[in-house]
Amino acid sequence: MFILGGKPGISIGQEDARCQVSGFRERKRSLVVGRRARALSLRWRARLHVSLSLNRRQVLQLVAAQALFWGTFVVRQSSLGAVEANGTATLPFPVQELQKGTGPTPQVGDLVGIRFRGTYNGRVFDDIMKSPVPYYMRVGSGSLLKGIEEAVKRMHVGDYWRLELPPAYAFGNKGRRASPGTPAIPPNATLVYEIRLDELPGREQELLEVTGGDLRETD
Repeated sequence: MFILGGKPGISIGQEDARCQVSGFRERKRSLVVGRRARALSLRWRARLHVSLSLNRRQVLQLVAAQALFWGTFVVRQSSLGAVEANGTATLPFPVQELQKGTGPTPQVGDLVGIRFRGTYNGRVFDDIMKSPVPYYMRVGSGSLLKGIEEAVKRMHVGDYWRLELPPAYAFGNKGRRASPGTPAIPPNATLVYEIRLDELPGREQELLEVTGGDLRETD
């Protein structure tokens, strides 16, 4: 029997077997990490692009290309509900207006840029309020929580709201499993979100330019 590293009782054959098992585990771990990486949300992919120092125009190009990459973009029409006397559309959960905006209200299918911070029991679990670029989404696409989707359809550009989302408008009775960069949310959790509607690029000349619109491109 050959002795390796001064440790008796370990033969070359045993060490080879251990190396093979270790290599298999490492390959398995790489596959799992790869699957998790491919499962990252658009928001995390956008953060990756930001880390590569892309400008706003390039980010818009990437967002506009999502519909082509993932297939036909389908938006869901839904009722906007009643409207109060002050012009603020009612929602089926508590809403506090932190800042009033004076810009336009998006329509279903518009591209908007929003920022938000989510908390559960006072603990922040999601925060892009200070990120270099907002999170871009199509209104009515279902890419965010139902409560946020419903709120965005009623907001004006510049509005800053605090939402108290019951489970039916958050992660429901299943909650959310932990994933890279995001903690788990238990079932039937009520969440608090601060959300600000920053941009409505779906009606801006720049978006028409990057998506091949009829407007002449200018840099």
